[in-house]
Amino acid sequence: MVGRDPKLILAGIERRRPSITVLAFAVMGLCGVIFLALIFDASVAEIGVLPFVIGLVLAPLPFPLLILALLGLDRLEPEPGRNLALAFFWGAGVATLFSLIGNQYGTFFLASLFGKQAGSSLAPVAVGPVVEETLKALVLFGFLWFRRQELDGPTDGIIYAGMVGLGFAMIEDVMYYAKTFIHGIAEDGAAGGVIAVTASFILRGIMTPFAHPLFSSMVGLALGYAALSTRKAVRVVLPTVGLVGAMMLHGLWNFVAGLDQLLYVAEVYLAVMLPALVAVILVTVFERRRVIRLIERSLPEDAPAELVAPCDIHMLSTIPARQNARRWARFVGGTPASRAMSHYQAAATELALLRQREDRGVAEREWLDQRRAALLNLMTAARDAFLSRLAQPLRPPWAAGSERSGFLPPPRP
Repeated sequence: MVGRDPKLILAGIERRRPSITVLAFAVMGLCGVIFLALIFDASVAEIGVLPFVIGLVLAPLPFPLLILALLGLDRLEPEPGRNLALAFFWGAGVATLFSLIGNQYGTFFLASLFGKQAGSSLAPVAVGPVVEETLKALVLFGFLWFRRQELDGPTDGIIYAGMVGLGFAMIEDVMYYAKTFIHGIAEDGAAGGVIAVTASFILRGIMTPFAHPLFSSMVGLALGYAALSTRKAVRVVLPTVGLVGAMMLHGLWNFVAGLDQLLYVAEVYLAVMLPALVAVILVTVFERRRVIRLIERSLPEDAPAELVAPCDIHMLSTIPARQNARRWARFVGGTPASRAMSHYQAAATELALLRQREDRGVAEREWLDQRRAALLNLMTAARDAFLSRLAQPLRPPWAAGSERSGFLPPPRP
């Protein structure tokens, strides 16, 4: 369709670097394998392989739906799959392994100061949140420092932070389910193990599987706003505040969970966790509306009328209209036509977001001009690829009567 891969154009990448990508994922995968191997070894040392198997089976169960729900918040401008995978596997590999190490050393340190029992009680509140949230946030800071153009606002930060948190929680849950089963057996035999791991799954896998993504979203939210600021102080202070907020929310949850008082857990769950989750979701809703207004305002100025007509802008302004356009494209031209429509929509959204960077002065003029030209070329190529799939011109369903559309051949003179 175009000389370069449309995915690279949308991501703002000049070329792929497969060797670096493969190496990065290999390192993250190795960290995850080492973490699981340590859990396996601990399980075998206690009572055998069964606790590890139970953890390995139960832990992933809620996460496919959680990932779909998270990505559903970003349907207007989906993030590159490679970046999403990088965030997820960082959480599942690097962050989990080094959190295990950091938590152990932190617990030993507290035990040396306050005694073994006090150190073990303090660690989930004073050590775990600091170590875990810092390690999860490192990859998010990496996006801010090295891939800042990928952060177009708070929604992007929330999505990346959520992927890190989901990866971390999924692998960490293997450990918790295995430990809970072992402790239940030690206290009440096999029945106790089943009851304990069931209760743990209800709490971690059903009621609060969003906990780690929610903690990390405090950082992601701050990074999304910081990426659009020209002030260096803001790009330092906001992420720091977000990281502290993640640690505090994490520490509060660990504190009440450690009290073993269901009433306190329920109160914090209802008064803090759920409202915080709703607030994060509302941020993405308001952000989506803001981007739609940006599309309606900027595209008439930044794209030629023969490529983006007013009715096309209306089609681009709602999720249902976009979905209907892709379905129509698939119906009249098959999967290639639907793919071309997706590329057209994504490039149009990126073009509108580019105006945001221009208005805020967070990008150099040369880069802006090159990026705008690349996106317009992609939109043109996608439109032409769609039209090439049609045996004859068809009026798009969103272009009523005699309305012009970029998906109609130009009128004859």
